[in-house]
Amino acid sequence: MNVNNRLTTSAIVSSVILSLLAGCSTGNTGTATNTTPTATTPGTTPAETAKQTPTKFSMMLPLYNTEAPAADSPLIKKVEEFANVKLDLNFVPSANYNDRVNISIASNELPQAITILDMKSPTFVNAVRSGMFWDVTSYLKSMPTFAKNYDPKLIANALTDGKNYGLPRGRPMARNAIILRKDWLAKVGLQKPTNIDELYNVIKAFATKDPDGNGKDDTAGLLMGVDGSGNIAGYAFDVIVCMFGGGNNWELKDGKVVPTFMSEPYMNALKWVKKLYDEKLLNQDFAIVKGSEQVFELIDKERGGMYINNFSDAADRQDNLVKLVQQRNPALAGKSIADAKMDLIDTAYLIKSTDGTVRSPAQPGFNGVLAFPKTSVKTEAELKAILTAFDKLDTPEGQALIKWGIEGTHYTNQNGVPTVVGNTALVSKEVNTVWQMFLTNQVVDRSSIQGKSSPMTEKILKEQEDNLKNIVVDVSVPLLSATVSTNGTELTKIINTARIKYITGVIDDEGWKQAIDQWRKTGGDKVIQEYTEARAKLDGK
Repeated sequence: MNVNNRLTTSAIVSSVILSLLAGCSTGNTGTATNTTPTATTPGTTPAETAKQTPTKFSMMLPLYNTEAPAADSPLIKKVEEFANVKLDLNFVPSANYNDRVNISIASNELPQAITILDMKSPTFVNAVRSGMFWDVTSYLKSMPTFAKNYDPKLIANALTDGKNYGLPRGRPMARNAIILRKDWLAKVGLQKPTNIDELYNVIKAFATKDPDGNGKDDTAGLLMGVDGSGNIAGYAFDVIVCMFGGGNNWELKDGKVVPTFMSEPYMNALKWVKKLYDEKLLNQDFAIVKGSEQVFELIDKERGGMYINNFSDAADRQDNLVKLVQQRNPALAGKSIADAKMDLIDTAYLIKSTDGTVRSPAQPGFNGVLAFPKTSVKTEAELKAILTAFDKLDTPEGQALIKWGIEGTHYTNQNGVPTVVGNTALVSKEVNTVWQMFLTNQVVDRSSIQGKSSPMTEKILKEQEDNLKNIVVDVSVPLLSATVSTNGTELTKIINTARIKYITGVIDDEGWKQAIDQWRKTGGDKVIQEYTEARAKLDGK
């Protein structure tokens, strides 16, 4: 389990692959009721907007594309016109972004709005405690769009020392699901799993009953990989722990904030995955498969029939797989990739835990915050003007701009359906990049253009919303620990390494206990104390 509280690597990766067409998907088919983004919010006419003096402010934000849009790009100009602002945008390559933030804070050379991705970095925390950033907690309720659409749990997750020092950049909280081959299920004569035993049976059948029909014993039931820290990618192990009744990373027990890896459900989940490995139902190279991208490649090559990641993968991924199957299946060859995908891919998330409940690990619900330095935003009036601009950008009309861009440049209206045209590189450069300014676009689709997405996108959006009732939160998300800030990487490595060694049989139960003891002596006990104290302070105790 990742001890150093994650700011959702998967959420960051998702923002890299965000499509123009949906917060978490790439579908672009269906009908639309309104195909022209407007330049005003409800209650504000164009004439009234034109009379107002534009709010000028600078902003630093991460760049996940190879090239940033020009300052005078048509979309940026349209955004400025819509929100009545004048923007000075500084796009910094994502690989260097956190370093640039630290340098900017240390030198006190900051824009009026800065995206903070790593809210638990000592640099940002110390800056907050020194009074460098505005506390926006009391202003949130006066932002009508923000107040209406933001989940209170999400806002609570984005606290620093019990207060909001920025606007959370929203992401879905109930994002995890099992992605599996629907056609393989039919081939082995099974239904979509609803409990752990059924899940095991499907995994075993996928590995042993030649579901791809090539006459070879060359498929795994479940595919896994690891991220850069050695943690099992895609929240996969977290999902399995919750299936066994466990917590999500950190949980509250007897008044203490404790790591889930010390619990019995966690150990049961660990033994279950080891059983899959020992029986060769799990890909035997999972410990060296680097990151979720490699898992997707394994799916494309039909090496396995199931993996665990974000719901959005069911819509965004597997295009290569669909094309491969279409080549040998005449019934699918005549279908579009989006329609054929519905025949080949499915999602499972209603897996009953050992106690009969459905449990799913919640992701934090945000990817950093937009913070406002007091050295750059000198007055409350300036702060309110900037907050008003962001709130307006996050209205349905504002979201329409960033979801589709500009008609005739980034999309065309074909029979009432917004459709991407020609230069997809331009869409990626201009639309997807500027999307980083927005707050809640990926949480819910509130765009004024209500186009219908691909069938799989429509399916997973409903399932993702339904899964909210099943989430298990990581109680450490809004908490700070000095030990995690200084020693979190080493602590994380101890547990991640021991987990892989246990699954692969290098260590046994005693070896796992020794790893936990090492974690505790290396600073883990201090983390428990610091998180517990921070939680008590947050609760007002």
